[in-house]
Amino acid sequence: MSEAVRVIYIMGAGRSGSTLLDTVLANHPDVVGVGELVNLHSAGWTSNEVCACGQLGTECSFWTRVREAWQQRVPQATVDGYVALQKRIEFYSGLGLLQIARMLRQRISPTSEFQNYLEQTEALYQAIAEVSGKSVVVDSSKHPLRGALLAHLKGIDLRLVHLVRDARAVTWSRKKALEANKPSGVQTAIKPRSAWYSVAYWAFVNVLSLIICLFRCRQSLRVRYEDFVAEPQVQLERLGRVCGLDYSATAQALL
Repeated sequence: MSEAVRVIYIMGAGRSGSTLLDTVLANHPDVVGVGELVNLHSAGWTSNEVCACGQLGTECSFWTRVREAWQQRVPQATVDGYVALQKRIEFYSGLGLLQIARMLRQRISPTSEFQNYLEQTEALYQAIAEVSGKSVVVDSSKHPLRGALLAHLKGIDLRLVHLVRDARAVTWSRKKALEANKPSGVQTAIKPRSAWYSVAYWAFVNVLSLIICLFRCRQSLRVRYEDFVAEPQVQLERLGRVCGLDYSATAQALL
């Protein structure tokens, strides 16, 4: 059996600074940051969106090797098949009550579909660790349910980081419309959201994240975005303790 891959999973509301935190945490010799891994199969490999390296998802050498390593570990898996599993198990709309109920039921009596999802997801993280040569993967997908699902993976050493940004800042950010600009990372146009919708979204996601962290209190940490920006050295020390990493060099570089 291969050694467990340590995964630092960042969850919380969108527009909370997860990209910044991902980038800083990945600035460690043992860590690889992969952004919002939840979108890899649908956006990177199906829609062929632009990777952070500037290449199309299907042309990026790193993700091409990851895909090959992933499918070697789970030969029965396909990109379209995994996207379908995500839609049924992981993604949610509204309050996500249906997916939460399904997940609770799966803990008691897991279906073959659920087991396939877990096997393929675990294989993905292992493939990333193999190709990157890193022992720790930072995933800033943010979806709370994905964080709960990752806790089922025996081959994953999971550490949860609940990133919280002031609701007013998130609401203001989500009120802005963004035009599609693939070179800058905006793959499709983003419509503005109303204040009431953003506040409700912020509250729901953060409450759900808080509940999930309660079940893994020793392997989880809540970080306020404002604190991270104001005192990154202090917050990196906290993160290092929970994640089992020494971030002193990174903290020193931020002085």
